[in-house]
Amino acid sequence: MNTYFRKDLMFLRKNFHSYEEVLTFFHTALLEKGLVDNTFLEAIFEREKVAPTSFGNLVAVPHPIVPKTNQTFIAVCTLDKPIQWKDKPVQLVCMLCVKKNSKENLQDMYGLLVRLIDNSSMVQNLLKTKSYEQFIQVLKEHSC
Repeated sequence: MNTYFRKDLMFLRKNFHSYEEVLTFFHTALLEKGLVDNTFLEAIFEREKVAPTSFGNLVAVPHPIVPKTNQTFIAVCTLDKPIQWKDKPVQLVCMLCVKKNSKENLQDMYGLLVRLIDNSSMVQNLLKTKSYEQFIQVLKEHSC
């Protein structure tokens, strides 16, 4: 889990009112860290046009339509209150960034995201966390 989740990319208990606000926030934060370029936000919105990345259970997993980063990671944002993400309420956003031309085996990471989408008690526990350490602990507890 520490491979994909980074303390500096975890934004907990934020107050946003729309999915556009969340995506713009991620873009700005990742741009400031030098992890993405100016085309990132456009690629995210392009992907949302194809099909919303809100999967139910208060979870959205936005990602660019094509890989745009030099490393694979997941940036996380939890929200104080759910927002409407196209047709579903969302309170936990996992921005998935897969490395360009990646040859990595990402099955574990995808498996974790699927478990998240399927497990409402895990999501509820993650939404209560107030630190990176608590967030990772909840993930570990539910991954056993």
